[in-house]
Amino acid sequence: MVVGHTSIPSFLSNYIFSFHMPLFFIISGILFRKDKISDFCSLVRHKVLTLLLPYLFFLLCTIVYKAVWNFDIGFELMFGNGVGALWFLYILFFTEIINAIFISKLTNQQYFCVALVLSLIGYLFYIYDIHFVYKIEVCCLATLFFCIGYTFKYYVFNIKIESVAILFLMFISSFLLSLLIPRLDMNHNQYGSYLPNILAAIGGTLVVVVVSKKIESLNITNVFRKFLIWAGKNSIVIVGLSQVINMSLKYCLSYTQLPRIVSMPIQHILLWLSLMLFSYLLNKYAPILIGKKR
Repeated sequence: MVVGHTSIPSFLSNYIFSFHMPLFFIISGILFRKDKISDFCSLVRHKVLTLLLPYLFFLLCTIVYKAVWNFDIGFELMFGNGVGALWFLYILFFTEIINAIFISKLTNQQYFCVALVLSLIGYLFYIYDIHFVYKIEVCCLATLFFCIGYTFKYYVFNIKIESVAILFLMFISSFLLSLLIPRLDMNHNQYGSYLPNILAAIGGTLVVVVVSKKIESLNITNVFRKFLIWAGKNSIVIVGLSQVINMSLKYCLSYTQLPRIVSMPIQHILLWLSLMLFSYLLNKYAPILIGKKR
């Protein structure tokens, strides 16, 4: 997600966009447990504390960022517009609550059909350029991806691809597909081509899952593996602060007049060092602000 929002070639950006947000919703569906719904009020309260409270905290950070750099702080922020990557937090909140209701009331077959119909309704919103406050229309497609993760979690958990050639073929297929179809941008409910984009999202997600399982199976301790574990545990901080920090660094480095080939690596290094610092401080001194307990 972070790389997708930086200055990289468009073909790489399009590939990352083809699956990076669907990946979040599919994984959320995979990790969702039906027994959580037994006490619906507790579920809602838990999601408020782990998603909406961090959203409000990072929204405040965004307002401070805009004030520091003299950007217009419009009233639209109060309705979920102009908040950067933070849209994911409240959309995930709405999506989890909606899907919890579906899972508790419907059979798996009914649930999948309803999610499919909702995604088609969302596609009509895209075609006719219909938008609602807090991007509620995005929940339609998000629900389908969440449902795919929940319904097929057993198969995803147990997927095993030992052949590097098959894994490479999966990557090439999803990569080439992303080059041939319009860009998927869930933030603006831009479906592109309905079925091809959904297939590309699922393909890209499977590649990430398989590669992650491969890395885990190596059972070695190295810097890269530690970084991935840290990123997984601090994903909400990365989502909440990456764009604010990245844009601030970009503006600061623009005054140095360094060539882009020099400033870009510096920007990335400083970005990740800053994210590590803020994640450490928030986890240690204010975990409640990022949806965690002390």
